[in-house]
Amino acid sequence: MWFEARQKQWGDSWGSPGWSAYIAYTIELDVQRYQRQIVQNPFMVDVAVPEAYRSRANSPATADSNQNALGNMDDLLRLAV
Repeated sequence: MWFEARQKQWGDSWGSPGWSAYIAYTIELDVQRYQRQIVQNPFMVDVAVPEAYRSRANSPATADSNQNALGNMDDLLRLAV
Protein backbone atom coordinates (compact mmCIF):
# COMPACT_ATOMS: atom_id res chain seq x y z
CA MET A 1 0.00 0.00 0.00
CA TRP A 2 2.74 2.45 0.88
CA PHE A 3 4.55 1.78 -2.39
CA GLU A 4 1.38 2.12 -4.45
CA ALA A 5 0.61 5.47 -2.82
CA ARG A 6 4.14 6.77 -3.50
CA GLN A 7 3.97 5.45 -7.06
CA LYS A 8 0.78 7.44 -7.67
CA GLN A 9 2.31 10.50 -6.01
CA TRP A 10 5.82 10.37 -7.55
CA GLY A 11 5.30 8.35 -10.73
CA ASP A 12 6.96 5.25 -12.20
CA SER A 13 10.43 6.70 -12.77
CA TRP A 14 13.09 6.27 -10.07
CA GLY A 15 14.63 9.49 -11.39
CA SER A 16 11.61 11.64 -10.53
CA PRO A 17 12.21 14.33 -7.89
CA GLY A 18 10.08 12.52 -5.28
CA TRP A 19 11.79 9.15 -5.68
CA SER A 20 15.24 10.75 -5.91
CA ALA A 21 14.68 12.63 -2.64
CA TYR A 22 13.34 9.49 -0.93
CA ILE A 23 16.26 7.36 -2.10
CA ALA A 24 18.82 9.98 -1.02
CA TYR A 25 17.13 10.27 2.38
CA THR A 26 17.03 6.51 3.02
CA ILE A 27 20.68 6.11 1.99
CA GLU A 28 21.63 8.93 4.35
CA LEU A 29 19.75 7.21 7.19
CA ASP A 30 21.45 3.88 6.44
CA VAL A 31 24.88 5.50 6.49
CA GLN A 32 24.12 7.12 9.85
CA ARG A 33 22.57 4.01 11.44
CA TYR A 34 24.91 1.35 10.13
CA GLN A 35 28.35 2.83 10.53
CA ARG A 36 31.20 0.37 10.41
CA GLN A 37 32.23 -0.60 13.91
CA ILE A 38 35.90 -0.38 14.80
CA VAL A 39 36.96 -3.69 16.27
CA GLN A 40 39.73 -3.42 18.81
CA ASN A 41 41.32 -6.47 20.31
CA PRO A 42 43.53 -5.60 23.30
CA PHE A 43 45.21 -9.00 23.11
CA MET A 44 46.65 -8.46 19.62
CA VAL A 45 49.57 -6.15 19.00
CA ASP A 46 50.02 -4.40 15.67
CA VAL A 47 52.91 -5.89 13.76
CA ALA A 48 55.45 -3.35 12.60
CA VAL A 49 57.11 -4.39 9.36
CA PRO A 50 60.36 -2.55 8.66
CA GLU A 51 60.43 -0.46 5.49
CA ALA A 52 63.25 -2.60 4.07
CA TYR A 53 60.92 -5.60 3.87
CA ARG A 54 58.06 -3.60 2.35
CA SER A 55 60.20 -2.14 -0.42
CA ARG A 56 61.76 -5.50 -1.25
CA ALA A 57 58.31 -7.10 -1.52
CA ASN A 58 57.20 -4.47 -4.02
CA SER A 59 60.29 -4.58 -6.23
CA PRO A 60 59.88 -6.00 -9.75
CA ALA A 61 62.52 -8.67 -9.12
CA THR A 62 60.49 -10.31 -6.37
CA ALA A 63 56.99 -9.50 -7.60
CA ASP A 64 56.57 -13.04 -8.96
CA SER A 65 57.88 -14.73 -5.82
CA ASN A 66 56.12 -14.47 -2.48
CA GLN A 67 58.62 -16.64 -0.66
CA ASN A 68 61.24 -13.86 -0.54
CA ALA A 69 58.78 -11.12 0.39
CA LEU A 70 59.73 -11.05 4.09
CA GLY A 71 63.17 -12.55 3.84
CA ASN A 72 64.31 -15.80 5.38
CA MET A 73 63.19 -17.44 8.65
CA ASP A 74 65.84 -15.59 10.71
CA ASP A 75 64.40 -12.28 9.52
CA LEU A 76 60.90 -13.36 10.53
CA LEU A 77 62.05 -14.51 13.96
CA ARG A 78 63.80 -11.19 14.55
CA LEU A 79 60.50 -9.40 13.83
CA ALA A 80 58.68 -11.52 16.42
CA VAL A 81 61.05 -10.56 19.25
